Amino acid sequence: MDHADETWKFKCILVCGALFLISCFMCYDELAFQISGKQTAATVTKAYPSSTRRGGTETTVEYAWSEPGGAPRKAMFTTDPSWVAPADGKLQIVYTPGADGSSRLLGQVRWGWIAIFVGSLGAAGAFMFLMWRESRDDGRPRKRVRTR
Repeated sequence: MDHADETWKFKCILVCGALFLISCFMCYDELAFQISGKQTAATVTKAYPSSTRRGGTETTVEYAWSEPGGAPRKAMFTTDPSWVAPADGKLQIVYTPGADGSSRLLGQVRWGWIAIFVGSLGAAGAFMFLMWRESRDDGRPRKRVRTR
């Protein structure tokens, strides 16, 4: 093994480890929504145009709902400017209970972060397998078995 090959392996392990840690953090919300998420209807309280950092426009939608215990909650999301509020003023949302819980529209899932998590987990497993295989190598040449 040469120095460049070892450096490349180390960089790959470092990048996979960093992606794994970041995706764990980002996928925590997805796990929380899957385990303790509650579905309810929220009332749109305000929808107004707002500007983006790049000078474009978007629509900011504020909505409110009450938890089963009666605790009032509110949140907001941004969407494209062509968004139209539902006629009855109700949105189907999923929320995590508690004061520090979060909410999102029903059906919104961050598949990109889940894919990065699964990919980095697979890459970490592949690197661990390769390291295990290399550790079992004693450096002696292998006997070749000829097949006819």
